[in-house]
Amino acid sequence: MTIRIFGIGLGRTGTKSLAHAMRILGYSSKHGGSIYDIERYEFMNDIAIAARYKLLDYYYGPIAKFILTVRDVESWIRSTIVLAGRRGGRRGKNGVITGTKLKRAEHRFMIYGITHFDETIFREVHARFDKEAIAHFKNQPERFLIMNVCEGDGWEILCPFLEKTVPNVPFPCLNASQV
Repeated sequence: MTIRIFGIGLGRTGTKSLAHAMRILGYSSKHGGSIYDIERYEFMNDIAIAARYKLLDYYYGPIAKFILTVRDVESWIRSTIVLAGRRGGRRGKNGVITGTKLKRAEHRFMIYGITHFDETIFREVHARFDKEAIAHFKNQPERFLIMNVCEGDGWEILCPFLEKTVPNVPFPCLNASQV
């Protein structure tokens, strides 16, 4: 069976850059998408994966590796506000959530317990999410890597974890202009 690698960081933590880096390393890679896309890719990340990392660990067991992308809370909040301004998730006049598709609302709800941006709740989840993921994989360092792409982590820690040669290109830095 093909190895499965999952990026489990919250959005705005370098997930798009990591997905691109995985393509550079030769993995079939998907940023975003559905949980049902997993069988088609060696690497997937984004909110659908982050919301289900425990299930994926349980299901795939020892053939899976997990990469937690992290970011300091203040820059993460600033970046998340920029993104949240483009996506809704609040109740409309008819009582139905508007401004976001059901799939995105589901994933946000699974992680945050709400479907729209709320700074207080997002801060609480940010503080809890990384700690829970680290605790979950604490006895499995060969299957778990923490990366702070936003602070410059790149090939030097990713390639040894994946047993890959460092490519002769800079580590991708996507979305940097979006805070």
